[in-house]
Amino acid sequence: MLSDDARDAAPRRGRKLFGRTLIDIFQQELNELCSTLEARDCRHIRCLRPNDEQKPLVFDDASMLRQCRYSGLLEATRIRRQGFAHRRSLANFAARYASLLASPEARTEARRHAKDLTASCKAISEVATAGGVSAEDVRIGHSKVFMREPALAWLEGKRSALAKMVLSSALRGHVCRRRFLQLRRNILRLQAMIRGSAARRAAASLRQRLAEERAIQLAAQQEAAAQARALIREDAAVQLQSFWRSRRARGECNAMRTASSEPLQHEWPVRVEVSPLQE
Repeated sequence: MLSDDARDAAPRRGRKLFGRTLIDIFQQELNELCSTLEARDCRHIRCLRPNDEQKPLVFDDASMLRQCRYSGLLEATRIRRQGFAHRRSLANFAARYASLLASPEARTEARRHAKDLTASCKAISEVATAGGVSAEDVRIGHSKVFMREPALAWLEGKRSALAKMVLSSALRGHVCRRRFLQLRRNILRLQAMIRGSAARRAAASLRQRLAEERAIQLAAQQEAAAQARALIREDAAVQLQSFWRSRRARGECNAMRTASSEPLQHEWPVRVEVSPLQE
């Protein structure tokens, strides 16, 4: 038999156990819902009427302010701004704001999701703190980074400024490369024109020199041919003179041979004619 205290304690223990089970189930469902919402880019949309008459293109400031105030939108915004409204995972935070780090090695490690993501996130938060962000606006947890609105605004502004700088430098580099390539093409074209002009002048001078050499050679050949013709004529004259002398000598020899064979009756004077060639 159980006492009254034991009987009273037994139902309370069962109700407590049953209540804890319901809380566990509710907590599990809530965690699943939070995980689902955090895995997506959710936006809260609240519809407000611009005027009470529901007329188009009419905006009533008082009515809109009243709706925002009575719906709790202003209080929700104020509370959200006071708390850590923005939460990022360590990997997402390190990869998104890795460009704020100074060294290239740190930026590479942060983008490649290195093992020590906490150190990369702390380095980024130190950069933000050095830039004027309060240390209370950025908190690093075990798996997430919690940020208030000023910290997020500073990080996004700094990231946008760096992105603008990178884009502008890339654009300027592209323009400079195009100008350099165009200038190089123009310089190469100008150099080709100058080389072509110099080559044409050199070819013209070479052709002129070759023509002069050919003229000199032709004149030398003509002179040599004239000398050869003169030598041929001289040789022909010498041969003709020798032939004429030999013929005359044979004639005189025959005459003397004839005269010696006949009796000499009268001595007649002998007349010797000299050829003009001998003179």
